[in-house]
Amino acid sequence: MSAAPGKTTPNQEHYSAYADIDYKDFYLNFFAHRILEKPYEIGVGRALTDEDDINTWTSYVELGYKRPMFDDGELNAKVYYDYYKFDMKFEVFPEEMAEFLSGIPIPGFEPYPRHQGLHGGAYCVNTTVGTEITLTKKITDNIDAIGGVLYEKLKQDDVEQHPANANLTGATFDLGDKSYLGAPPQYLDGFRNITRVANWSKDEKRDVFALYTQGEFDLKKMFSISHGEALALTAGVRYDDYDDVGSTTNPRMGLVYAPTKKLYFKILYASAFRAPTFREMYNKNNPASIGNPRIEPEEISTIEGQMGYNFTKSIRGTITCYRSSAKDLIFLDENNIFQNGGKLEAIGVESELKIAFSKNKYAYLNFTFQEVEDTTNERIFDGSDEYTQRDFNPGNIPEIIVNLGINYDILENLILNATMNYLGERDRSEEKTFVAGELVQSDQRDPIDDIYLWSAAITYDASAFKKGLEFQIVGHNLLDEDYADPDESMLLEGDIPRPGRSFMARCSLYY
Repeated sequence: MSAAPGKTTPNQEHYSAYADIDYKDFYLNFFAHRILEKPYEIGVGRALTDEDDINTWTSYVELGYKRPMFDDGELNAKVYYDYYKFDMKFEVFPEEMAEFLSGIPIPGFEPYPRHQGLHGGAYCVNTTVGTEITLTKKITDNIDAIGGVLYEKLKQDDVEQHPANANLTGATFDLGDKSYLGAPPQYLDGFRNITRVANWSKDEKRDVFALYTQGEFDLKKMFSISHGEALALTAGVRYDDYDDVGSTTNPRMGLVYAPTKKLYFKILYASAFRAPTFREMYNKNNPASIGNPRIEPEEISTIEGQMGYNFTKSIRGTITCYRSSAKDLIFLDENNIFQNGGKLEAIGVESELKIAFSKNKYAYLNFTFQEVEDTTNERIFDGSDEYTQRDFNPGNIPEIIVNLGINYDILENLILNATMNYLGERDRSEEKTFVAGELVQSDQRDPIDDIYLWSAAITYDASAFKKGLEFQIVGHNLLDEDYADPDESMLLEGDIPRPGRSFMARCSLYY
């Protein structure tokens, strides 16, 4: 049985500031956010801890310039700076771990201190400096075009380990005149700075260059098509070059046909990619995940079809069918090293109904049905036995998702918002493995039960007292539902419990 609590009680403090300033053809956007967090009782080592401390700082500033160019054209140019810093101190294992380790005799080492948990942490600064120039132009009455260029410089700086009281790296290192074991984790002589001998990553940088163009073509006008209300084609392509992982070209296109003013159809196709993160490439001295500088970007392609119908000016509905394929997915292998090779296929149907009578009087209902399969077909071995994984459900993904929301202004300055989110039952991964020569399902835990989560918010616009002043009270999980997020490590029998009923009050002042 899991020793995890029935519900978690995270403690967070949020501080935010933002500004949006326009002057003639220029604009300035600024945002800053700091989070002081005492996270869930289940720590990074999947053990109950109470001494974690996580501080993060996020800020973004953008200076832009817009002005008309040529006839029916516009130039947009901007420079921006994105800053993210994390300062994380973890109690990876609690004091009880010392009681366990004290029973493991290690010649030449002092007994484990029974009054200390095993502590470590990490510090890092990530920055992005970029510039982008975009030009839009109406080529003819039937053709609109857009093109642009982008350059970014990304950096990972000031990578450091926090002083630690134990070797949690999984490997042996020398510090002073002693060697310290990582398995089992060996206590150090007090809290020591291990950045020099066992840093968790390294300072790195990345340059990104991109070119893109897109055209919108009114086919109904171009070919003088008399029937139907609209027929339009959008087609574009984007080229990205990363100096550390290579280049990629991705097209996208969409065709829209509206036979009547109320009915329309869309067909869309797009491909995309995700470059590996610095963590996935350069992580080290971490038994849970080790970076691989040779991994390549993930690739995904999606095709979808949509039908929409406007029942009235206030009521509209859509049905969308899609199929997505992803390859070269980045995953952790059996040695906890990041590798490429995973493949996924997903098909789904989404439907939505929206009713909107005014800005503050609306309701929506959407429904999703999806099936996801791992199509990697990986081969696994057990001595002389071999098995090729057939397509299987990777697990922890609900087949059915339902969202219901209502927004209603009770008074002119008092707004009620209520939502219901339903997640269907989530099966476990059907991946197979060999255990004592027998082929079995790796994750044999029961499925995660379906859940209904109800939330509500009341917002009061106090501009009559002070311009830009707003008060809000938000309640989450109002029915105090017991639910959990899946623990893919399979170390927790009861997964990761989520908070019960909670309330938050917020006061905002907009200038």
